[in-house]
Amino acid sequence: MTNISYKIWGIVLVCLSVLGLLSYFYLILNDLWKYAVMIASTLFVILFFGLIGWLGLTILKIRWPAEQKGKT
Repeated sequence: MTNISYKIWGIVLVCLSVLGLLSYFYLILNDLWKYAVMIASTLFVILFFGLIGWLGLTILKIRWPAEQKGKT
């Protein structure tokens, strides 16, 4: 893949992780009494979207400076 595709994938993954966390907490906070059982899965959701976000940031951090230095 080219460096531009790495940038796009990194940005998409970071945006997905942020949107996923925000929408999840929006649902939890609005219907907290209905979904009390789902609070137990909050840790898993944070881990999942956090991993996606970390992966996206890692791709951006690895690929962006490499492109600026002229490396592939």
